[in-house]
Amino acid sequence: ANYLAATPVTQSFQITPASQTITFTLPVTMAVLGSGTITLAAAASSGLQVTYAMLNAGSAPVSAWFGVEFGVNLLTGSAHDRYLSADGYGPVQLGGNGDVAGTGQVALRDDWMRLEFGMRFGSPARLFHFPIETVSQSEAGQERVHQGCVVLPCWRLDLAPGASWEQNIDISVRRTG
Repeated sequence: ANYLAATPVTQSFQITPASQTITFTLPVTMAVLGSGTITLAAAASSGLQVTYAMLNAGSAPVSAWFGVEFGVNLLTGSAHDRYLSADGYGPVQLGGNGDVAGTGQVALRDDWMRLEFGMRFGSPARLFHFPIETVSQSEAGQERVHQGCVVLPCWRLDLAPGASWEQNIDISVRRTG
């Protein structure tokens, strides 16, 4: 095979702050060492929208896959109340892996903590998900330990010279139930 060096890539980022309101309510009570208990909760008025933009500034067409990797930790990967679901897919435990074609959203839930990490895509994505695991030495020998999971939405790009592509991902973290 004959391989040529890749052409240089120029990247630019524009971050526009948005106003946000954080409200404290009283649903969670925690014990504080030596101080009794405190009650704390928070809710945000906004999520996070991330926009990715690609421009083929070269003279040849570009055909590639574009993906963004998110690492999420919702504790154990094998409990029945911690799972991932997408359009027409799931729920599957967070310790599982899979490939979902053409989804517009994904949600990772922890029903025990009443927490959901969600993403909505501006156009349907091919979604891969898999666990992050480490190996630990214990009294029983070596064991796998769940550290979190990876969610990888991907899009197929076919860009003619001068063509551009844009994708929005709306990310939210919210309390459930």
